[in-house]
Amino acid sequence: MGIVPKHPFPMETIFKTCFLVNFGMDPEVLSRLLPHPIKPDLHNDEAFISIVISNLHDTRPAFLPKGFGFNFSQIVYRAIVRCNGERGVHFLRSDADNRFMCLTGNMFSFFHFNYASIQQLRSGNQHSIKVRTKGGEADISACYDLEKTTNKTPRNSVFGNLDDAKEYFAELYVAFSTIPGHTTAVRIDRTNWDLGFVSDENAEYSFMNGSNNFPTDSTRLDSIFYVEDLFYHWHVLEKSKIAL
Repeated sequence: MGIVPKHPFPMETIFKTCFLVNFGMDPEVLSRLLPHPIKPDLHNDEAFISIVISNLHDTRPAFLPKGFGFNFSQIVYRAIVRCNGERGVHFLRSDADNRFMCLTGNMFSFFHFNYASIQQLRSGNQHSIKVRTKGGEADISACYDLEKTTNKTPRNSVFGNLDDAKEYFAELYVAFSTIPGHTTAVRIDRTNWDLGFVSDENAEYSFMNGSNNFPTDSTRLDSIFYVEDLFYHWHVLEKSKIAL
């Protein structure tokens, strides 16, 4: 695990705003990015990744009182996976606009932080997002219309209704990774996702369309959720030996 232990203490934060942008793909596209024995969790024979676009408030070790944390914007690319017979997520990449959080996040977690310029602007019911990353690998240009938040499933989604989509994308309570000879798990407690579908007028997500990991047209946009004011508590890391 290196000199510095990963996830050595519990963390807490509030997701003040959160968009979950969901992409489907052929399982082989995702499988080659996952460490053994973590595998894609499939729905209708597709694998999925969610981009979590959020404003985090009061992010801190759980033993510190409220008011001692950091506020910042974060973008997380999390694969929906299965490991040791359990559904969860695996973090492929994280971008944040706070250099201290990137430094400490890479030191103490498996979340793969990168520094990025992240601009979020709310004007009435329009929420626009511009993300600029090194080399443009994970740039984002998005504009969500919150006035049109709905329970109706988007036409291009493979999920029959909001409850089915929520069950698959949101009811996930553990992040998996690996170290030599072991899988690792970081479990969470959180408040309920009271979410709805939104649309994106721009829908430019360069990491998912044309990056080294995801060639052009290898993924498709399935759906986008919006939710506010989520409390999250991350527990310390657990290890399990990989069966031979």
